[in-house]
Amino acid sequence: QGSESEQYAYCSLAEIQAQTEQKQHLIQVLYAFENYYVDEDKLTDFTYEITSSRDQPPFNLTLCAYESGEKIVCEILYNPNVYANEDIVQMLARLEHVLHALAANPEMKLSELETITEEEKEQILGAINDTYLPYAKDKTIPALWEEQVANTPDATAVVYEDNHVTYDALNRKINQVAWALRRLHIKPDDRVVIVAERSVEMIAGMYGIIKAGGAYVPVDPTIPAERMRFILNDCKPKAVLVYKTTIETDLPTINLAADKLWEGQDENPEQVNRPDDLAYIIYTSGTTGQPKGVMLAHSGVVAMRSYLQEKYEVTQQDNVLQFANYIFDASVWEMTLSLLLGAKLTLVSQGVLSDVNSFNAFIKKNGITLTLLPPQYYLQTDISGLRVLTTGGSAANAEMIKKAGSGTRYINAYGPTESTVLATGWEYDGESDIPYPVPIGKPMSNTQIYIMDDMKLCGIGVPGELCIAGSGVAKGYLNLPALTAEKFIENPYGEGKLYRSG
Repeated sequence: QGSESEQYAYCSLAEIQAQTEQKQHLIQVLYAFENYYVDEDKLTDFTYEITSSRDQPPFNLTLCAYESGEKIVCEILYNPNVYANEDIVQMLARLEHVLHALAANPEMKLSELETITEEEKEQILGAINDTYLPYAKDKTIPALWEEQVANTPDATAVVYEDNHVTYDALNRKINQVAWALRRLHIKPDDRVVIVAERSVEMIAGMYGIIKAGGAYVPVDPTIPAERMRFILNDCKPKAVLVYKTTIETDLPTINLAADKLWEGQDENPEQVNRPDDLAYIIYTSGTTGQPKGVMLAHSGVVAMRSYLQEKYEVTQQDNVLQFANYIFDASVWEMTLSLLLGAKLTLVSQGVLSDVNSFNAFIKKNGITLTLLPPQYYLQTDISGLRVLTTGGSAANAEMIKKAGSGTRYINAYGPTESTVLATGWEYDGESDIPYPVPIGKPMSNTQIYIMDDMKLCGIGVPGELCIAGSGVAKGYLNLPALTAEKFIENPYGEGKLYRSG
């Protein structure tokens, strides 16, 4: 057996790489400590010199350290196609910081080691996360909606196929739903499930639940009955709204297709919500496969509205596409960008969405100016005339940014449901080389982004866990206290909660 294994006693790196899928990319970083043994009695004049080919380094990064008298000398050889000079300078500064920390406390655990310098900490906690933008902290979604209705009562609010509804008319529909729910004693933080097909009634139903004082829980009519039962058992709603669909439940049910509903009282009900009340709950599948109900408050939507107003410079002439299924929080972005800022919201049917040619024609015919699309969907389309294209949900690439063209602003948006739709944004300036990978950008207004290693800040450029703080962070997960404790923690760098998004 010994002789059989002898052939494996030495295997060169080139041989190992040849056996792998990654080939020469298997190892990108090399660290070498040159600690040659010297017998001073026999060889007192030993010297050595580090030599290397600087034409094409075999590794992207090689760190070589050796002793010289009382010092340790470090040299870095790097591939300039991968690392910029400033990256290397920053890396060396961090290495020096770490070595000083270890020299000061040789017994410390690696887990206790902070890789961030004081200057970086000041920059991260200061300039990078100085994102304050005034917003109506004391207001709720119904308050902002009613102000918008008063400002633009006769402007078109929602369009679906041949149905064009003004702000005033939509408000009356919303009020009719709200009054019907008030009669069922819906109050703040009560949950109301809505199971509806795309329609003006769907929008009126969601905003009607919020105006009644409750939180809407959108459920896809096509999901398996077992998952629907789980959501009903988990969120324990006080009522259910349906539109052109059915649901098995003993709960009080309001049919949004019933003529009688739209004959009810339609004046504004008294506002009962506070900013920290629940506005909606969205179920995400999560890594466990068990759906998690993410609880979002009015305050996050109100703060996001100010950001969208400043970023997108929305006017009454804008036409926002309602692309997302309402079970996803992108639909909240769409409604906020339009209904709370005086623009038009145009709903598109599932039939049009499933045929690219129909979709292209729909965008042109309706004069859509603002939309949020998944990158892969956008790449299949051939649309023009957009004032701003936003993509989100998965990674962006250079191909789609070039496709957007010079007449359209392009924004890459990122954010988990747990931070009220958005956390960061990156806008292409239209001139520079498109970076690879396309970044997710800087924190949006009233949001802070930290890269952390457990509870310690990572230095700039050091990988870690993405953590989000700010006005949009969710109240937590419904009925999952253990998971809430793990994912939502008190923000060590300011007020409120910190969401660890991984």
